[in-house]
Amino acid sequence: MSITLTVFSSLVTIGKTIMETIKTAKDVFQNDKTQSSKTADNHLTELTNNFSIYQKRIELLAIQIYQCETLSRFIPMWLVHHNKFSDIPASPNADELKILNGELKNFINDSIRDHFSSAFFRTNYDRLPQIEKMITDFRNRIIQIDDDLNRIPVEQTDMLKLSWGVSIKADLFRIRRDALEIERKANDTFEEVVNELRQAATSLN
Repeated sequence: MSITLTVFSSLVTIGKTIMETIKTAKDVFQNDKTQSSKTADNHLTELTNNFSIYQKRIELLAIQIYQCETLSRFIPMWLVHHNKFSDIPASPNADELKILNGELKNFINDSIRDHFSSAFFRTNYDRLPQIEKMITDFRNRIIQIDDDLNRIPVEQTDMLKLSWGVSIKADLFRIRRDALEIERKANDTFEEVVNELRQAATSLN
């Protein structure tokens, strides 16, 4: 990550320097009324427009880096908590039901409204269209699990046991699979963005 930030910072600095240089040159040529100066001024205008497109692309890459890094940082931690429930069988015993009644409900709540919500629900992934759709599907599934758990009264352990075996256990496995796919896609996209930044930096040397 530090290498990427260094590359990006360098590109931003170089970009500002180039834009300032172009502006200074345009001011000079605008004060000169000869035909050659007008031609040079037109070329500088075209260069300014092209470089503005380049700057917007660099800005987009910066947003994509932030969005990918958010997922790459949060998902492994989320999976550690998720793993607590992986070994609970379809027909849990009394101690396992206590875990589901307490820790599982807290985990789902944290994913939607607390610690993990910043990554899964409060970050906009509109600059990563493929990941945005994957996140939307993940959100819908985890909200459904939350609804299913909240419909079961705390004291109704038999109902919780039945629901766990019939649907919730499988649904929990699906969101784990979704999270792994999102993490893989985020890491792949991050590498692609880093490579593009490096190429951009090289082209300006």
